Amino acid sequence: MHQADNFIWCAGGCGSGQIHETGAEQPIVICLHCSGRSCFTHEVAWHDGLTCEEFDSLLADPENFRSRIEVENAAVDEEEARRRAQDAVDHALAGRLAADQEAEERARVERDKQARRKAAEAAEKARKTAARRKREDEQSMATMNRTTKKCPGCSWAIEKNSGCSHMTCTYTLPLGGPIVPTRGLDALRLRCGAYLRLDSQFAGLKCRFEFCWGCYRRWGACRNIQCTGPTAS
Repeated sequence: MHQADNFIWCAGGCGSGQIHETGAEQPIVICLHCSGRSCFTHEVAWHDGLTCEEFDSLLADPENFRSRIEVENAAVDEEEARRRAQDAVDHALAGRLAADQEAEERARVERDKQARRKAAEAAEKARKTAARRKREDEQSMATMNRTTKKCPGCSWAIEKNSGCSHMTCTYTLPLGGPIVPTRGLDALRLRCGAYLRLDSQFAGLKCRFEFCWGCYRRWGACRNIQCTGPTAS
């Protein structure tokens, strides 16, 4: 029987042999006596982890041989190393992005703080300016009320520096301003007490209203050049 084409001795050394019907097509032979595994092609104990072709390559160049499993493991290790390297790069990039975002947020908060501070300073400056102008206007108005009188004809403020009580208003009426009851224009006064508006033909007309500085009456009703008040004649 040991001379049959598909006969093989057990490579495990149990001394048993058997016919392997499938031959080299299925090279793993399991001993019927000891259950050891042998390689039908190479007649040695089965080379675990290696195909017959790989076992041939191992025998041909044992120093440079790398099995399929070793190649796959190396590829897996290389891919894992690449993944870890990429993870490290991604982590570093994420850290930089987070740091940049944090820095940008701090800068935004600082810009907002400065903008609010400038707005508050501008508002405070505006309040102080408005208060100063109000005080100045009140002081100017008080000074004007103390040192000037309104013309009874056109209501323009007049200041008397010197001279007698006979005043003549020299205010030039603007276009569209009221016509005042001066000489020759009394007929233009309306019954309601208002005055007609100037047409373009009256542009530049002077008020020329005459009144007494002391008693504030039309000049003529009072002709006292030394008049100091309503009781004077």
